[in-house]
Amino acid sequence: MAKTAVITTDGLPDEVYDYTYTARGPDDKLIRGKAKAQCEADIAKELSRRGLTPLKIKGGPGAGLQTEIAMRKTAKHRSLVITTRMLAAMFDAGLSPLESLDVAIDGADDDLVLKNALIETRLKVQQGIPMSAAMASQPAFPPTVINFLKAGETGGDIKGAFLRIADQYDAEDRLRSKVKKAMMYPMVVTIISAIIFAFMMLYLVPQFAESFKDIGGEGAELPMLTRGVVAASGILKFAMPISVVVVVPMVLWYKAHKNDEKVREFMDPFKLKLPIFGNLFHKIALARFTRNLSGLLGAGVERLEALEITAETVGNISMERAIIAARDAQRQGQALVDPLKAEPLFPSMVIQMVEVGERSGRTGEMLGKASDIFDRDVDTITDNLSALIEPLFLVILGAMISVIVIAIYLPYLSIGQMI
Repeated sequence: MAKTAVITTDGLPDEVYDYTYTARGPDDKLIRGKAKAQCEADIAKELSRRGLTPLKIKGGPGAGLQTEIAMRKTAKHRSLVITTRMLAAMFDAGLSPLESLDVAIDGADDDLVLKNALIETRLKVQQGIPMSAAMASQPAFPPTVINFLKAGETGGDIKGAFLRIADQYDAEDRLRSKVKKAMMYPMVVTIISAIIFAFMMLYLVPQFAESFKDIGGEGAELPMLTRGVVAASGILKFAMPISVVVVVPMVLWYKAHKNDEKVREFMDPFKLKLPIFGNLFHKIALARFTRNLSGLLGAGVERLEALEITAETVGNISMERAIIAARDAQRQGQALVDPLKAEPLFPSMVIQMVEVGERSGRTGEMLGKASDIFDRDVDTITDNLSALIEPLFLVILGAMISVIVIAIYLPYLSIGQMI
């Protein structure tokens, strides 16, 4: 039977909100209760201080808003960067694993999933379980983190392991920022263009059509371009609600199923074939492949395992399967470069880097150099995209507006003949 508890805090400020929470006690029993606090993080911190593991916190400012830890299994990407750098600093300062985890737990208030995972990790470490094994039991920590840490524990360099983890995720964070930067401008311009187009077609054009009837009479003949725009306006008036009804569920369905294998089998190759963004998506996947494999090999992770982990991080199912094929070829005694040569997704520069690396025994280092090149390529492409897309969208938007304006004013040029 679940117990119920209420958190009470003295001297609360005026801006506090009501929350309900579910937590797990040391005996694995559920504890449900109510609390007043400024934010969810305060509730989680208080529960953790009492030795409870927060599972669900609901309430706070805004009706219907809630935080469900169960909805998200993995930690936030940026939170992992901050936490791993913090753990590296704590180990460098000479703190014990338990003391380091205590500091990390206190600093993870902005991510309840990560905080919960750190609390569970600390409990297992306290029982004598190695930190890598303790973290491996928590879905919040991805395989890359676990394997870097496992290699660090084997080599007696946990601080270095956390630094490498932070560097890897920091680089990935920068890569994601570049992608968002590249995608944001066209999205904003598209939305603005759509709003302007819809306003003109659904409001200005019908207004004009009515006013023209008053001036020219019911039998007035509109120019062909004007008739076409007025007809398109009438179609759009009925098509737009239908489009919203169809498109919104499709978008929601895609967000829920975008990681399904069958969806990825169609979408991932399609992304690489896009005329403007395909090259960017390809470079991003190559940057992830070279950087993650380089980091894992440099940390001492066994090559077959490193290839398997890297395959999960590239974000493209075609390249993922090519990497798995390379792993299988390695298992059978072939060189890594042989299966990569047969895959057109890997350019000659990558093939040459891997080949030189295998000959010299410095595959990780050579892949790291390739990663730097691809990162610079992504920078260049994202910068060029803005320069390319801006005039393109301006021309398209200008053309749409020009056609509508000409269609509106064209009848007035001949209105004297029509009256």
